[in-house]
Amino acid sequence: MTDFKNIKRFWYESNKEYYQTREGYLPDTEISFMFDDNMVQNLLKLNKKCLILLGIPGIGKSTQLTKYRDKLSTNLNSEHCKIIFEDIKTMTSNLYDSINQKTEFQEWKDGDYDLYLILDSFDEWRDQKKLIGHLKKLLGEVPKERLLLRIACRTGYWLDHFTEFLQSFYGEENVLNLTLLPLRRKDVILWAEQSNIDNSENFLEEIENKDIVSFAVIPVTLKSLIKEYKDRGILSDSKKEIYKYYCLDLCKEPSDLEREFERFSGHYNETHRYIISARCAALCLFSGNNIIYKNIRVDNNQEVTKNLIGKGQERINDQKFNLESILVEETLATALFNKRKDNYVFSHISFMEFLAADYIMEKNLSIEKILSLITHPDDPLKKFIPQLRGVISWLSQYKDDILENVLKKEPEILIQGDLANLSPYIKERLLRSILENFNKTSLQIGYSNYKPFLKHFYFPKLENLLRDNILDASLSNQSRVFAITLAGD
Repeated sequence: MTDFKNIKRFWYESNKEYYQTREGYLPDTEISFMFDDNMVQNLLKLNKKCLILLGIPGIGKSTQLTKYRDKLSTNLNSEHCKIIFEDIKTMTSNLYDSINQKTEFQEWKDGDYDLYLILDSFDEWRDQKKLIGHLKKLLGEVPKERLLLRIACRTGYWLDHFTEFLQSFYGEENVLNLTLLPLRRKDVILWAEQSNIDNSENFLEEIENKDIVSFAVIPVTLKSLIKEYKDRGILSDSKKEIYKYYCLDLCKEPSDLEREFERFSGHYNETHRYIISARCAALCLFSGNNIIYKNIRVDNNQEVTKNLIGKGQERINDQKFNLESILVEETLATALFNKRKDNYVFSHISFMEFLAADYIMEKNLSIEKILSLITHPDDPLKKFIPQLRGVISWLSQYKDDILENVLKKEPEILIQGDLANLSPYIKERLLRSILENFNKTSLQIGYSNYKPFLKHFYFPKLENLLRDNILDASLSNQSRVFAITLAGD
């Protein structure tokens, strides 16, 4: 499915509040009384040395960043400014080496013109601390007055202390932290019409009646809703069902970009390819690799390769089947994957995280084995691995034991998941756990990362719980301020 024309996207300063309609859409900003001066549509107009571009999974950060790069290329004088675009998830070496070894980067350092360094998928490197360390090292060796830095990262994965570093590096006035906003209702209608849905208003009525607007305002899940509605005329009301339907559908045919297959052999169906894609996702995520290599490189025997994926057997229901090379090739040719030279990456990390969780649950692993995959082995507190927050959020929706562990250890992980569709009982327990973490000052991510999610936090007893927390003078100031802010939302 292509990216559609005339759909406008807007950014907003991450530390400010923006308005959503009662249903959950972004308001129609072209109606004068709904216009908000703080909204940014054209990033080219921002005269800042550093832009931090955040957004929830599937909101369209990479698409918007690519459009921004293309517009820059068109508008810039190539003699006075250059662009380097690096997709972190596809790097085969660390960030410092990947950038520093580029000829155009060295030419820029020796020259007298400006450079736009655009980094996508900042959250998808296997070790966030090392990634930040490599970027700090790189920045320490460059003429900062000629470097314009643009970084895209998922909300909740960006570390507040790195913002502080960038502010000290460039000057606070030269750094802007923006969040990509959800779609407007008119954009959802336009997307549906351009997808050849006959009656877009009926489609939106189905969405609103099922209270799944939170899926419709995010492009990656909107695509799935449109596909399901066109096929079946009705929509699932569970995020798991929506993702599974869409991933299965993507496994039916080769990607439009895949030239090696005009059609699949017929020996395997979409369920076979779905299982192999889930196997790929689990191998990649739990080994800390984003790339599936055609062949193993001599310097690293820990990588995920096509040969590794094709070893052994899998099963559909009670029937086992062998993992033959043609099945692996067909799976990697679907739209779940993007090809990079001879290697492959998942087309979207949301697919990889869902598929990995689904694969683990299908294996019926014990809670002890699951926890061993998602927690630090050398940490006496057994905290969760930060890069696995997305898959942990999915696992929490499958298994109550995982949910209990998350509520006790790092409840903020659930906020980064499907908060709008948690039951009132779980929301109440979640908020109580968060407030307890504030009281113990052990919250693992900064408060600013919560803001995009807070408006989905309502449950019937919310007011009473917040009032009790605000009035309890024995609680920490952090906890009470958080409660006051949530009450204001």
